Amino acid sequence: YSYFLSGDLWSYKNWTPPGKKKHFTIKYQLLIGTITGKIHYIYGPVPGSYHDAKLYKISKLDSWLSQHNEKCLGDKGYEGCLNAISPKKGTLTTDEDEVYNRTINKYRYLIEQTIGILKK
Repeated sequence: YSYFLSGDLWSYKNWTPPGKKKHFTIKYQLLIGTITGKIHYIYGPVPGSYHDAKLYKISKLDSWLSQHNEKCLGDKGYEGCLNAISPKKGTLTTDEDEVYNRTINKYRYLIEQTIGILKK
């Protein structure tokens, strides 16, 4: 797969919107190249309370992936989303399940590196 999908929270401790007590978080959805780490798509911001699957649906990214005949790898927050391949949740019963999850998760380091650079 060419892309990895990630929903990431950004916290703003120095800014508090009216009616909030502590800090405010927002979420962005990123579509990042699995080989290059290049950002291909950003959607957001949305409130930090949005679940990854909800963010995926409102961003219409599933339509874009379908139009381009693409699928992407995602974390467990995207389980069940159209065109997003995610690790299996829960107790893994077979060696195949473990290999499946390791294969998807081995790309996480590049994704986390890219997100870390953005947050600096």
